[in-house]
Amino acid sequence: QNSPVLDQIAMRDEALKNGAREVVVVLPYLERNVLLQLRDVKPDIDYPDHWGFFGGTVEADESPEQSAVRELSEELGFRPEKVHRISTDYFPKFHNLLSHSYFCKITMPVSNMVLTEGQDLGLFSLEQIESRKLFSGRLKRELPVVPTTYIAGSVRRLWDIIDGKNPV
Repeated sequence: QNSPVLDQIAMRDEALKNGAREVVVVLPYLERNVLLQLRDVKPDIDYPDHWGFFGGTVEADESPEQSAVRELSEELGFRPEKVHRISTDYFPKFHNLLSHSYFCKITMPVSNMVLTEGQDLGLFSLEQIESRKLFSGRLKRELPVVPTTYIAGSVRRLWDIIDGKNPV
């Protein structure tokens, strides 16, 4: 019986050996709300004009944790003191992605964040996210959440960790 850490390392090694693209997603939170990004309308990105997590590609010279901090700094002008791991998931049938998810507490006013990627940002509860449509204050209309169970499932895992039900 391997430990969860060894299982994660083996999964990462196997995924990368199979040419997986390594990405990171970050769930900044405040109270019981998660900060989401309304993705740009660009033909070269997955799920344009949908709400999803902040994140991006893990660069060759950085760890997933370093990538999580960099992505928030680049996309929001917010540099968290610490990010905490939620999980690593391998999706061989979805663009062969190896996705590392992290969370961090928001320690500055959201109104002071500078959005440099995406159309809008917003704090949403799990219940709102599960409704699959979220309101954009900037665009003044509802837009869909990325259609996958990964979004709500990651938020549920985050609350389980914070509530002490599922320590990392």
